[in-house]
Amino acid sequence: MSSEQTQISVSVNGSEVTISGLRQPNGTLANGTLTLQVLNPDGTLGTNMFKSATQDQFNKAVLTLDNQAGSDNSAAVQQRQQASQASANASAEQTASNDLATVQGIGFSSDLNNLAGDVTKTGTDLGTVKSDAANGPNGAAECANLEGTVNADVEGSVDAGMEGGFDADLGSLTSGIASARSAIGALQNDLSGLHAAELSAPSGAASAITSAQGAISNAVSTANGDIQKENGLVGQAYQVANGIATGSCSGDGPGSPPNPIPASS
Repeated sequence: MSSEQTQISVSVNGSEVTISGLRQPNGTLANGTLTLQVLNPDGTLGTNMFKSATQDQFNKAVLTLDNQAGSDNSAAVQQRQQASQASANASAEQTASNDLATVQGIGFSSDLNNLAGDVTKTGTDLGTVKSDAANGPNGAAECANLEGTVNADVEGSVDAGMEGGFDADLGSLTSGIASARSAIGALQNDLSGLHAAELSAPSGAASAITSAQGAISNAVSTANGDIQKENGLVGQAYQVANGIATGSCSGDGPGSPPNPIPASS
């Protein structure tokens, strides 16, 4: 509450009072009571009545008004704080709900199917290497079958398939697993925040986390099985090609296979 001073002048004519300097310039004075006509906030006319008071009575009235203003202000601050907390709680619950939906959608079937398809293709390409290698190193010219056909099968199909399609699909799976782990971490943080705020966790959150973690574990295990198969097939292809690099064609094989693809974790 704040105070303000305004200088006014008052004239009294019988019971009629005229005041300059106030919004209510006219009133009546009778039996020690000053009655002023006022305009209410809703546009209607009303009256305010004033009686003379001692200084002590005035100060007590001011103190009462000041205390009421302080109480009202405290109540308003508390209401704002409660509204702010309610808004924060609603936001936390919505975030947890959104993150739960993300975790519930975790799956890797597409990437795993692609990896399995890559391994199948490499197996088919290895069959071609074996078939062409069965004709020996020579063709129409010395070492022509080895250099022109078998090596091309190994380097152009088997090797390219591993470093191209398989590696790209494995990268997609690895990225998906990293995102899934991040999503699980975000939901776990949400749940910790809700618990600290004494709010309920969204239904199904715990089981969704367990399911997603299982999906990640299965994806890693399946991918590592495909990696092992892919490395083995590529190694066989190089072994077959180098196996016919004999006699005058010695040293004309594809050489050492590429470094094995490391296991996922």
